[in-house]
Amino acid sequence: MRKLFCLFSVLFLLSIIAFGQRKDNSSLIYGTGIAFRVTPPAGWAQDSTPRLMHGEHTVFFPMSQKWQTAPVVIFIAVCDHEGKLSEFIDKDLLSYKKTKKNIVIRNGNSIKTYNDGRAEVKEVLGDEYGNYEAIAYIKEEKAVVMVILSTKNEGRYNSNYERFEKVVKSYKIVE
Repeated sequence: MRKLFCLFSVLFLLSIIAFGQRKDNSSLIYGTGIAFRVTPPAGWAQDSTPRLMHGEHTVFFPMSQKWQTAPVVIFIAVCDHEGKLSEFIDKDLLSYKKTKKNIVIRNGNSIKTYNDGRAEVKEVLGDEYGNYEAIAYIKEEKAVVMVILSTKNEGRYNSNYERFEKVVKSYKIVE
């Protein structure tokens, strides 16, 4: 019995080392047929339990806050999609236009990801609730990964945009 306990303990520790956060603090995230790592901003926590209404897989937020009430968050979402990225983005932005009034949608600068890919960025600014969001769309073979900076304050949006860029740049497929 003691040997069996030791064996399970070793296997448990190995699984933590293999699948948990690494020294670089990157987080392993899974979607359908995809696994990748992203690194949260320094001083930010992660919660992978939300699975909110839009299918977010994880959320990063300042450590001193709860993600539900944090003034700024970065969501990571994975959506199944085998078509063109432009089709996905158009459909996503159309849903914003249908549900949010007074928004301004503009093109952001694309961001180079860790694996020499590119993330297309759209900014959705100033809806009736005061939301400011930047959405990075990363196309993979059968999915689109979205990194979403969300805040209700233009100043916080601007002061956290660099953190958002760093999360996007840290994106790396796990093979």
